[in-house]
Amino acid sequence: MSSQEKYNASSIKILSEEEARKKFQWVNTGELAQKYNVNEEFIKLGLIACDAIGLGFQNFIDKYLKKIDIPKNKELEEAYKHLLQKKQENEEERFYRRRIVVGE
Repeated sequence: MSSQEKYNASSIKILSEEEARKKFQWVNTGELAQKYNVNEEFIKLGLIACDAIGLGFQNFIDKYLKKIDIPKNKELEEAYKHLLQKKQENEEERFYRRRIVVGE
């Protein structure tokens, strides 16, 4: 029997808000942005970068939000730069597509 066949309604677990916040750190991006007075997008990209390289979110939070003096993680920095570059490329592409549609 495959794992897909074993999946049923009893496999679904509804998490409390507290459980969701612990399990899925990205749920907290808005609160973290307010608490540390930083852009929410900065936090989102940081958490995505952590996830991409298999690094715990707490490292990003400690280093870049709490400003704890811990060593930089080169792999995290590279992943963040890559995500930021992709985001900028996507924004430029949308901008040029809009100009073509509008006929500028």
